[in-house]
Amino acid sequence: MLYSPKHNLAFLHIHKTGGTSFRDFLHRAIPDVQEMPELPGPHYTISEVFAALQRRSEDPLKWTIL
Repeated sequence: MLYSPKHNLAFLHIHKTGGTSFRDFLHRAIPDVQEMPELPGPHYTISEVFAALQRRSEDPLKWTIL
């Protein structure tokens, strides 16, 4: 899963929705976007994203999740 800690932004890639193209765009548009080590690869549920952010002591409600 892609995320940007600087911008509090995470990208939740839903299968078959153009996510690969959007991932490419994010890499070009946001210099610090990277894979979240806890969730390598593209496809996860929102609850997995929230849990990963909470394990990092982040409040997922303060993040923008695309």
